[in-house]
Amino acid sequence: MGTMLRSDGKKAAIIETLASSGRWVSGRKLGDMLNMSRVAVWKHINDLRRLGYVIESSRAGYRLIKRPDKPYPWELGGVRAYYVESTGSTMDVAKALAERGEEQAVVIAGRQEKGRGRMGRSWLSPEGGFYTSLILRPRMRVQDSGLLARHVASRVAGVLGSYGVKPDLLGNNFYFRGRKLGGVLVEVEGELDVLRFAIVGIGVNVNNPVPEGAVSLREILGRRVSLLDFARRVVEALRGMDVDKAEGDLALLR
Repeated sequence: MGTMLRSDGKKAAIIETLASSGRWVSGRKLGDMLNMSRVAVWKHINDLRRLGYVIESSRAGYRLIKRPDKPYPWELGGVRAYYVESTGSTMDVAKALAERGEEQAVVIAGRQEKGRGRMGRSWLSPEGGFYTSLILRPRMRVQDSGLLARHVASRVAGVLGSYGVKPDLLGNNFYFRGRKLGGVLVEVEGELDVLRFAIVGIGVNVNNPVPEGAVSLREILGRRVSLLDFARRVVEALRGMDVDKAEGDLALLR
């Protein structure tokens, strides 16, 4: 697994300040705003550049030219999130974090080497797709955890609908005209009456190449889809639902 990035309020503030300004912003102004030195600001700027942000610098300060189309944690609107460019499976990363006490968080990967679906099936996960796992600790029984998969699948289907794509939802998998577009997987830890945590995996073919019998959002729409925009829509769709309810909406992200 490569370097894992995590939520970073300072990077989020720098990016949003530069993006909203549209003009040069001095290092002093950024430093005063974030209560850090200009050297610290410069280090954050260099980190962002290494991650694909195009940021110009001059005596006047810094100016954002382009941000990469990647769902980095600080781009997701304040949720607790992690991002890794490549990993075996986001399910395994999320489980390890949950075992260390992580409460509610999102784990996203640029690609997976050992992505998996339901019933132990493998899930081809090349670059360009949306691969994420949610760490949840709902107060429910293990045997009721199937509710999580159904509610998450319903919300993600709504996101696909926002692009004008109405998928068929079969067994928590998304199909479009008989071809698989994505799916939802839930793995839980606990005993029958006590669920310690649940890991909810979501995989959607967005811009990635797909095997025979599958389809991507890009192929359906005939154009490339912003992966960052798609991730933001999913996060927003899952935000604010109450995970402790056994019926109705389950709110997954605070």
